[in-house]
Amino acid sequence: MQGHIRERGKDVWEVSYELSFDPKTGRRRRRSFTVHGSRKEAQRALTAALHQRDTGFEILPGRMNISQFLQRWLSGYAEINVAASTLARYRVAVNKHLIPHMGNLQLTAVRPVHIQQLQSVCLKEGLSPRTVVQHHRIIAEALKHAVRWQLIPSNPAAAISPPRFEARDMQFLSQAQLHELLTAAQGSFLRTLIYLAVHTGARSGELLAIRWSDVDLHTGRLSIVRTAQRIPGEGIVFSSPKTHRSRRPVTLSAEAVGLLREHRAMQNTHRLAMGPAFEDHDLVFCQPTGRPYEPGQ
Repeated sequence: MQGHIRERGKDVWEVSYELSFDPKTGRRRRRSFTVHGSRKEAQRALTAALHQRDTGFEILPGRMNISQFLQRWLSGYAEINVAASTLARYRVAVNKHLIPHMGNLQLTAVRPVHIQQLQSVCLKEGLSPRTVVQHHRIIAEALKHAVRWQLIPSNPAAAISPPRFEARDMQFLSQAQLHELLTAAQGSFLRTLIYLAVHTGARSGELLAIRWSDVDLHTGRLSIVRTAQRIPGEGIVFSSPKTHRSRRPVTLSAEAVGLLREHRAMQNTHRLAMGPAFEDHDLVFCQPTGRPYEPGQ
């Protein structure tokens, strides 16, 4: 049996699935829990529970500490449901800060005071309030699933407010600075990249992920369908943008089309000169070797 989802009320779902046989009774055990939210969220919770069951993680909350729970949450939920970059950020926070500071606590013994203490210690160690807020969101999200899986009755992180921080004001170039930047880029291999960044508003990761197959120079259209990110331990990864709205067409100006035509001709000349040494990934913007640029550089 792969599990069952039954509606119990408005945005309330009972999720149930089978476990292994009880060695004492010889009967197959069952586990059920309640999910508050959409059916899609209930299905995600069931998928995570089945993954934990099938990988040998039959959760016994009374014997599980925070370290064990967070690792199982990462493998049973996060690996399945979040983007690679988000998963990498979760792992850094879990392994470098959450587990070292509270990993030995029993899951069922965690109280709001422990979450507050975690924040205080991290701030005293020099982490920025913004980073501590991110850590708070991660532990709160993880413990929310512990509640959904009926491992704990309530989420202790929900009772604690994260520290406040002042968001930095966005800095924009003036028209004169933009003109100076584009003038300085004349003759550079990066001129077209800079021009598109200025005139389309696309993020750097989106621009570095554009393939020639995403560009239609005849109609003057560019499709943003993926982004480039560096994931620790995996290198540069191309993935879909975070939201559906981020996947979008962009109308190119006549000047942008002309620059892209020049850029492609220059790239083709360079490719022929390098011969087999050129790594062809169909990227519009790449290193002289054809390899992707490092996002963020």
